Amino acid sequence: MDKKITNYIKNRFIIVAFLCIVLFVSMSIFMSYETENMADEVSKIYFSEINSQMQQKFDTITNLRAEQLESIVERTSPDNENWREKLVEEIKVAASISDFLGLGLYRDGGKIEMLYGESITIDKPLVVNCQCEDKLHMIQLGYSESGKKILVLGRDIGYEMSDGINSDALFVVLSFDYFNKAMYLDAFDTRITTNIIDSDGNYLIKNGDAKKYNNVFDRIKNDLVGVNGKSVEEYVNEMEEALHNDEEYSSKYKIDDEARRMYLSKLTEGLDWYAMTVITDQELTNMLKGLYSDRNIIMFSSVIVIIVVMSWVFYGYYKFSKQQMRELHLARTEADKANAAKSLFLTSMSHDIRTPMNAIIGMSDIAIKNVDDPEKATECLKKVQLSSKHLLGLINDVLDMSSIESGKLTIENRDVALHQLTSECVDIIQPQIKAKKQLFDVFIGDIIFEHIYSDGVRLSQVLLNLLTNATKYTPEGGHIYLHIYQEESKLGEHYVRTIFEVEDNGIGMSEEFLLEIFDRFAREDTETVRNISGSGLGMAITKSIVDMMGGTIDVQSKVGEGTRFTVTLDVKKAEIDEIDMKLPPWKVLVVDDNEQLCQSATDTLAELGLQAEWTLDGMEAIRMVEEHHNKKDDYHFALIDWKMPNMDGVQTIRELRKRVKADIPVFIISAYNQDDVENVLQDTEIAGFISKPLFKSNLYEHFIQYIDNEAIANINSIDTSEMAGKKLLLAEDNDINWEIVYEVLAEYDIHVDRAENGRDCVEMFEKAEIGYYSAVLMDVHMPIMDGYEATRTIRAMDRSDSNVPIIAMTADVFSDNIQRCKESGMDASLTKPLDVKECLRTLKKYI
Repeated sequence: MDKKITNYIKNRFIIVAFLCIVLFVSMSIFMSYETENMADEVSKIYFSEINSQMQQKFDTITNLRAEQLESIVERTSPDNENWREKLVEEIKVAASISDFLGLGLYRDGGKIEMLYGESITIDKPLVVNCQCEDKLHMIQLGYSESGKKILVLGRDIGYEMSDGINSDALFVVLSFDYFNKAMYLDAFDTRITTNIIDSDGNYLIKNGDAKKYNNVFDRIKNDLVGVNGKSVEEYVNEMEEALHNDEEYSSKYKIDDEARRMYLSKLTEGLDWYAMTVITDQELTNMLKGLYSDRNIIMFSSVIVIIVVMSWVFYGYYKFSKQQMRELHLARTEADKANAAKSLFLTSMSHDIRTPMNAIIGMSDIAIKNVDDPEKATECLKKVQLSSKHLLGLINDVLDMSSIESGKLTIENRDVALHQLTSECVDIIQPQIKAKKQLFDVFIGDIIFEHIYSDGVRLSQVLLNLLTNATKYTPEGGHIYLHIYQEESKLGEHYVRTIFEVEDNGIGMSEEFLLEIFDRFAREDTETVRNISGSGLGMAITKSIVDMMGGTIDVQSKVGEGTRFTVTLDVKKAEIDEIDMKLPPWKVLVVDDNEQLCQSATDTLAELGLQAEWTLDGMEAIRMVEEHHNKKDDYHFALIDWKMPNMDGVQTIRELRKRVKADIPVFIISAYNQDDVENVLQDTEIAGFISKPLFKSNLYEHFIQYIDNEAIANINSIDTSEMAGKKLLLAEDNDINWEIVYEVLAEYDIHVDRAENGRDCVEMFEKAEIGYYSAVLMDVHMPIMDGYEATRTIRAMDRSDSNVPIIAMTADVFSDNIQRCKESGMDASLTKPLDVKECLRTLKKYI
């Protein structure tokens, strides 16, 4: 090659190589600058969102407690002469639910008078006579007499103090440990911590390596190494100025040769508390180092390749740079999406918490007003308990997720009764199903062991999460089914495989979303889902719990067709002795419009030794009963579903009573709450209510009371000659009911004495000669002393006839009331309105 040409090529090569190097170096510097700016922007967004979440969390916690204090004030007027006793009674009830430690009065100037709980001192005076709209603004730290840190929450109101002068505020005392736990601030990674300080720099809640200091400024003066050219005094002055002006403040600094970024913002209005979040630069630095390293390798490799083929290098580098920017943009988008999801979660959480909270406050008010009615108060408190459990579940969702990720969530295995667990879940979910008029049913397959060894609380949480989702995402009028069955476990004879299936015909899910359904904050991005409240944590928690139990959870779904979740657990059999549940070969008719339930019910009845037949239609059931009656081969029992098409359970029973004169005990079966059907069944002759699912033990408990074979076999003919001349004691406060019983039994030469309440009944029995009364008919609900207490009193008497047969008479035919009658000492129960044959049959059996 000619030297001139060689030099030309050489010179052009050098020029091109130089230009390429300059170009790539320039692009590298530009990209590094853009990457750093992007990292700063993402970190600032992340900081701001963390502190915003802490503000919302703090406001939610204090607002809930403030609403409880407001509720107490509204119910206890200063004009009430007994307001002190009323306030103490209110705070004691609230303390059992809400961890209130004390109650007191406060007057401007620091005067404190405790009404309940131990004495306290507060760090700063409460701000009274505030002109702001929200009177629930007084929050301060303090200490109890025993030295424990507390939180004081006050409300403007004037009650007369012991010195005769009105107070400026009423306050409650909260455990600071509870507040600290609820505001648990350590993030998932130890490189990120959030502390709460006051305007003087004092730590109120400390996390991470700040725990050895009491004041943030003391820490800065002792540990600060560098502040981007600023002195420690300048840095402290800037931070103090930001605190006193309630301004947001951010900076970079070094402690122990570790670069950090800090972000400071006000925690809430009306209180000089501030959230301070700190993150190390290590993670950002590592990411940048990785980007720098990759870029340098590619840059120098590209320079070499460009010497061979310039166009390909430029094209390759362009594609790489474009991809890199796309990934950075995607990272920012994901960060924004995650922060938006967390904000949406906190908003939804605040809304969802208020629903059970309203129930708790409302039912508590009703319970307080009905203290003299134990049954009413007990029912209210049961509802308070259920709502409290639901509320606790909502509040604990975030804590559960944090515990799961930190490895602190544990499984506590105990004896779990499947029928009780299922009934509790059904009771909790019923209001939601009823509100949307959905069809709900529970199906029981082969149940090998009703008692298993598992964590009942967590298992209930899994089922409720699945059932709650089914109700939320199933339109009004849709159906939801719960299937429970067992199989032999591959783990051995001491284990049993238990399967739970929740099926609905709701909106369903796309195949793409099924891949991420168990991710945190995952919600399908459709208009229908966006209009339904949800946290996006339920399925993640459910999956984690099932995994910790050693089980599996599978999901099948199609858009517009519905969803089926299947949870499979290999659990240990509970070490209890299950009784041998066997009954006589009675004939039973099962009536339900669901064929699967009929088949499972007849299988279960067969395990009890019963002969069962089934039908899907009410009219067909009547025809079968008539046919058996005409053949003088009556059914011994009938189980009839409440909700059926064409002819429901109530209509079937009434038509059956008209057309067939056989006195067959009929039980209503339903997955609905018994309170929903109680009013409908008041005028219908039934033997009782059996709630679905139809576990073997549940059926056995209802049939065992009919174990008297002679009474069952002779159900239509009762010989009353042996009862003639017997004397009975009837406790009944209603004149009409007394007259009916008296007239009916008088026809059979049975004499009846009346007691108008439980106390009179006890006194009349005590004054009578030994053996004078052959039996006592006991109304359950009576003034002065109810039937339960009267029965217990008679059973406790030192008389040889204290074991006299006592038979309950009640309009409440449901299983919990019947069980309560047995627990109080009654031998049997009769249903109002009184069935004459059943009454005579029962009396014949016992006297």
